[in-house]
Amino acid sequence: ERIDAMQIFLIAGEKSRAASAFPEAQFFFARGIFLIRDEVDWKDNYRMCVDCYSKAAETAALTGDYEKMDEWLNIVLLRSKELDDQLRAYYIRVKALASQA
Repeated sequence: ERIDAMQIFLIAGEKSRAASAFPEAQFFFARGIFLIRDEVDWKDNYRMCVDCYSKAAETAALTGDYEKMDEWLNIVLLRSKELDDQLRAYYIRVKALASQA
């Protein structure tokens, strides 16, 4: 049930972000993150965990919440197993830094 709820929050966040409802999207992604419990979730549901954190970070940057963005990206960088996921995290960070300049 918890994993199903995480999937629902991820989808709701994606739909909110597509509608440019960024605060709502960040809320949904954060709820998905809240449901991630331990190493088992990262092992068994790796893609969903990375997506929740990465999309939450990207949305946080769009709302100007750079502190949350950094927190979530640091977790992605710490836990990621794939180079593409790390590159995505760095890309989000660079885009956010460019938008602040």
